Amino acid sequence: MRIYARGSEVTVEPGDTILAALKRAEKNIHSVCGGRGMCGTCRVAVDEQWLEHLPPPAFSETRLLRVLKAGGPHHRLACQTILDERHDGLVVTPDPPPTRQILLQQETSS
Repeated sequence: MRIYARGSEVTVEPGDTILAALKRAEKNIHSVCGGRGMCGTCRVAVDEQWLEHLPPPAFSETRLLRVLKAGGPHHRLACQTILDERHDGLVVTPDPPPTRQILLQQETSS
């Protein structure tokens, strides 16, 4: 199975998160919280045609995505998005990491 990120093909095993697959492929993706869904640094934009094929985000993921600037309905946390055979060919674009100011804002609002 494969996904595409920044124009590169990335091999994915069923059950991988997007984050795990991109890290294994040595793609430059950040994850300050270590993949626990708490920081938002692993946010990716999902190609619009794939949104309906992904499971809906959990409440905690939705809440965090709302806090982050420049997020939208096509964004997901790479650490929280688990892939299976239905996602073969998925196209994602890792976002630039949020600024320290956004992370501090999130910490103080928790």
